[in-house]
Amino acid sequence: MSLEDDRRYRALIREVLMREWDPIGVRDTAKAQDEYDSYVEDIRVMLAHGGASTDDLAHRLAEIVVHEMGLELTNEHQRRCMATAKALIALVQ
Repeated sequence: MSLEDDRRYRALIREVLMREWDPIGVRDTAKAQDEYDSYVEDIRVMLAHGGASTDDLAHRLAEIVVHEMGLELTNEHQRRCMATAKALIALVQ
């Protein structure tokens, strides 16, 4: 993968996290478009190794919500984690 391809891939992951996941609700805040950038590499690595299932990704996203963001994992968060995981898997298929 070229450097340009890697940048595009990271941008796609970033877009999915913002559009589908967005646990703190900043999707429409222009100044917060980089809010989830610190999680992109972790997700990219999971996807790159090809061993991450939808459940694995959803679980990791839920862990971030609870342990790194300090939020309660609501049913809505769980639904978004699964939808996001499916959208991320679709990037590599």
